[in-house]
Amino acid sequence: MIGAIIVSHENLSRSILESLEKISGESKHIVPLSSRGVSPPKLEEEINTAVETMKGLEGVIIFADLYGGSCALVCGRIQRKNPDIPVITGFNLPLLIDFVFQRERPLAEIVARLIDRGREGIRLLNCREEGGT
Repeated sequence: MIGAIIVSHENLSRSILESLEKISGESKHIVPLSSRGVSPPKLEEEINTAVETMKGLEGVIIFADLYGGSCALVCGRIQRKNPDIPVITGFNLPLLIDFVFQRERPLAEIVARLIDRGREGIRLLNCREEGGT
């Protein structure tokens, strides 16, 4: 099983985990962390602690909310020290739903799949073109 750490600004990580759990029923080995009121060194410490709790798993993926944002920069520092830990930025709910149902796959395979699923989750809803109103 692959574990996950969801890192975000404010309470996005907790809120998206709550939604994920309601939709999939799954939240085991998924840790939400927020940068709210936390210095970057403290956030890095919290992420490292979460990584340590997942040492017995087949891997861990870190999801950061915003490419180039402070959370992603902290996650990047962690990845430089732990190159085996992939960091996916710009997460969305479809990507995380796919993650929970595919987390028994090998780490490299699931990362490639998640990148595709995250992109596929972004669509323009145009009811007029599809015969709707």
